[in-house]
Amino acid sequence: MRFVRGRRADRSLSSHQQQQQQQQQQQQQPAVMRILHELQDKKSSKSHVLDKYARHIPVDGFMALVDEIGRLNDWALALALFKWLQKNEARLSNRDLEVAHAKIIDTMGKQGQLRLASWIFSQLQLSSRTTPVLNAIIMAHLRCKNVARALDSALDHFGHMKTSVHSCPSLATYNMLTRACAQAGLTDKAEALFLELLRREDLKPDAYTFNGIMDAYAKKGLYRDMEYKLKEMSEHGVRPDLVTFNVLIDAYGRAGDFVKMERTYKSLVNLSGCKPSATTFNSMLASYGQSRELGKMEQVLVRMDMAGLGPDLTTFNTLMSSYGRAGELDTMRKCFDKMVRSPVKPQVSTLDVLLRAYAEHGLVDEAEALFINASKLDIKPAVSSYLILFKAYGEERQLDKMTVLMSKMEQSGVESGQEFLLQALESYAATPHPTTAPPVIEDRDDNQSNL
Repeated sequence: MRFVRGRRADRSLSSHQQQQQQQQQQQQQPAVMRILHELQDKKSSKSHVLDKYARHIPVDGFMALVDEIGRLNDWALALALFKWLQKNEARLSNRDLEVAHAKIIDTMGKQGQLRLASWIFSQLQLSSRTTPVLNAIIMAHLRCKNVARALDSALDHFGHMKTSVHSCPSLATYNMLTRACAQAGLTDKAEALFLELLRREDLKPDAYTFNGIMDAYAKKGLYRDMEYKLKEMSEHGVRPDLVTFNVLIDAYGRAGDFVKMERTYKSLVNLSGCKPSATTFNSMLASYGQSRELGKMEQVLVRMDMAGLGPDLTTFNTLMSSYGRAGELDTMRKCFDKMVRSPVKPQVSTLDVLLRAYAEHGLVDEAEALFINASKLDIKPAVSSYLILFKAYGEERQLDKMTVLMSKMEQSGVESGQEFLLQALESYAATPHPTTAPPVIEDRDDNQSNL
């Protein structure tokens, strides 16, 4: 039994037809959410649920279901969907299968399930390893923490992609790989990929291409390479967008070159036709805050307000971190109180910013009180929060409190990773321990004492 056929999105449709199609998709949405709800029920058989609805839901509805599963980033559900598809491939067209497989692999990659993503890819026939599917498995590898191994595997897939009759590297492929190579500091490889892209007559680099490479160069401190790539961007007729300006502003700020940072901001406002975003201002706030230029930082906050943008979580965290670093703890606390009264609610990252500031200035009691009251703000301390307080106790040689905190962490169900344990042991070892009392020797009778 195939799915009931429905028309997929078609750009050639008239505006009236597209409107009708959108209305049909909206009508299908309740059915899609109902199926999703049943699939998430642990008591139900996922295969049975999919079989039950396959006779009634059109292809558009099924693909909307695939999108929803991808949006949820539920790898277990995505795996169940793939196993069902293996037995029911005939129900979908090759194009729909391609989209579904790419979405499932992408979901696995986002959830760090690289082995499952690779297993799913290995189960596909060669004819099913199309460009979108290969792009998904390449991105899954690039999300891996082991950068060297990830790049080797991604480039290996890229090589097969170029020799296969079923796939061909797309602009998205080159954008992913050039950015990844640049981030890894492999500038020669990044440039080689960029030149290979330029030799392709059917592809042209876009703003995303240049932005990715420039951002990677900037984060590696390769500012000259970044500026050279900006020049190339102009030579290829690619117009800088908001992301380009944000990359440059952040880069110059990190480098402490506030003259170029402000000049770039003025170009953004006066010449680009783009409007600065919260990211723009947050980068400038962080740059001035890092250099303890609190007056200039506050002027940026005024400009942000004049631009009609209110502070977000990053803004508040940046301000409090900057005040804390500069020892302006009263101002930091006032900023926190303002945040609590605002629509932006404090998160674990906020708690860590405050804890770190108090700990750095030896105010362990304040840090402890904040940690205890975190639950009142609906914040559950994370591993990082425990580690900050743990180290603070260590600095003050409060061994008993370190022990109690470890017990509290275990009771709260917070999992300590290997990194936490190593740092905790380091802090514990550096803390002077109380001198061990000499063992008590009991009195012995005369016979024993004469032995």
